[in-house]
Amino acid sequence: MGSEGAEVLAKILSVNKTIVNLDIYRSRIGEEGGILFGKALKINKALQVLNLGLCAIGTKGAIAVAETLRINRKLNKLYLSDNKILSEGVVAMGEALEVNRTLTVLYLRGSEVALGGARALGKALQTNNTLTCLLYTSDAADDSLRVDLGGRRIIKKKKNK
Repeated sequence: MGSEGAEVLAKILSVNKTIVNLDIYRSRIGEEGGILFGKALKINKALQVLNLGLCAIGTKGAIAVAETLRINRKLNKLYLSDNKILSEGVVAMGEALEVNRTLTVLYLRGSEVALGGARALGKALQTNNTLTCLLYTSDAADDSLRVDLGGRRIIKKKKNK
């Protein structure tokens, strides 16, 4: 699909009132596409489920989507696995979750959840009672990135080396 296709889809999402589930897994929209989706989701009032897994949105795209989570009140499932999101993007997700009250599922598998990202997610989940499922992977050989999620379902997998 690439960034050109992402631009077309983002324009559609900006005016969409009927599409509630969009799965573009493996579409390789890139960081630019992720940024475009972030902007579109600020306007979109219908989309509830978005799968951007393996779309190469990177850290900048993740930050744009995180900014959307601060104001979007419809999206409840977000799949961002395998996008090479660095810690800065995970921190942005955590900060957005501090104010978001609609997202119930967030997949960040394959992202760099370093200590800063784990702390941001943990802090957010101290006040966010809506997110019930969080999936991420960690390079940590021990449990140093463990955060208290109040009994919610968290799946932390260690990367195979």
